[in-house]
Amino acid sequence: MKKVLIIFWIILFISVHHYSNASELECNPIEDIIDSLYIYRYENNDFVLRTKQIFKYDEEGILTSTYFIDLPGGDTISKQFFSYNSDGLLSRYHHRLVKEFGWVNSRLVTYYYNEQFMLMKENYFTWDIGIGNWNNYQVNEYSYNSIDLPIEIVRLMTSDKMEFYPYSRYDLVYDSNNNLIVRNEVRLSDMEVIWKETREYSQNLLSERIRKVFQFEPSISANILMNQRKDVYQYNYFNHVDDVFVYKWDRETWILTTKVKYFRPYDWVRKFPICHNGHTIWISKNAVPAHLKHGDCAGECPEERKPYKSRERETYPSAYQKSLTLDDGRSRYRGLGFQIYPNPVKEQLTLNLGINEQNFHTVEILDLSGRVIQKVLFTGESELIINRGDLKKGLYFIRLIGDEVVTKKIVFE
Repeated sequence: MKKVLIIFWIILFISVHHYSNASELECNPIEDIIDSLYIYRYENNDFVLRTKQIFKYDEEGILTSTYFIDLPGGDTISKQFFSYNSDGLLSRYHHRLVKEFGWVNSRLVTYYYNEQFMLMKENYFTWDIGIGNWNNYQVNEYSYNSIDLPIEIVRLMTSDKMEFYPYSRYDLVYDSNNNLIVRNEVRLSDMEVIWKETREYSQNLLSERIRKVFQFEPSISANILMNQRKDVYQYNYFNHVDDVFVYKWDRETWILTTKVKYFRPYDWVRKFPICHNGHTIWISKNAVPAHLKHGDCAGECPEERKPYKSRERETYPSAYQKSLTLDDGRSRYRGLGFQIYPNPVKEQLTLNLGINEQNFHTVEILDLSGRVIQKVLFTGESELIINRGDLKKGLYFIRLIGDEVVTKKIVFE
């Protein structure tokens, strides 16, 4: 159980505290939605599947929960729930464990931001069975540099008198590309380093992470930083993490212990989109390396889309673009003046453009891999009805193309 939780917290830290800026793709990037991951233990010179983590999303594609499942038994051993504030920022993380007498609370983390949407404070709680309530045992306070990168995190702990005091400080160092390369914890009472983590990158993608801890070395009768753990990252054609290999330090060498395998919705399809000579083509996975070697890029061609004002509106919806739920169950985008309803969809989807200030001329339905599976052209009408046809139930995207390109997630029941 402890090993599973350690892996989870490492994965969670990467997702919440990922400070690197991967190089911008020439193709339109494919959304990195994790469907599940499998955790293998390296035993007797072979990988043995021990744990599976399932990721759950709402109809907008926002992560709401994850579940750890013990294998091969298939029992759920822990659950994690995520809540967000009105700005779409993570506000609460809740972790529960299964015990012999049922599910119990384990850990709670709350997040607070400033007016610039920068994380300023984290509150950590553990569940006190005796009083039946949460106990706030730790607070992390963030400081940033002039380009809004966190450079210092002060860790406050509770004393015997239940008062917070500065216990340690996390220091963060970046390279010229703003990639996090060094992270360590220093105990403030004696300024001694507790642990240190270094990161290496390849083409601005995290490739290796090594953690050292400050401990006693008998051979020299002194405390030194000693290797503890190494993570090696491998990526797929879309620069998404594919595998993480975990090693532990054993005397004088690294020993492979664990492999974490990521799966996304596009892993279950047979073909990938490739931008080839200015046109998007769909090819088999085996043909992707040859195309990339000859200068093609993974993803759809940006040249095939009509120019629009703001790229961020498609991939990173801003506050004014988030959907409003009307009294009759319809959704309207703030500032964009159109409605899409119902969502979830059973048989028909209605798109009401209003006065169509954005001059939308095309609507596309895409699956999770980004493949266009239905396309409809506007001919001047203000309202369009799209029949479901033979689409299977699940999460899809609807994309409106005009002076701007807007993408919204829809669910077919």
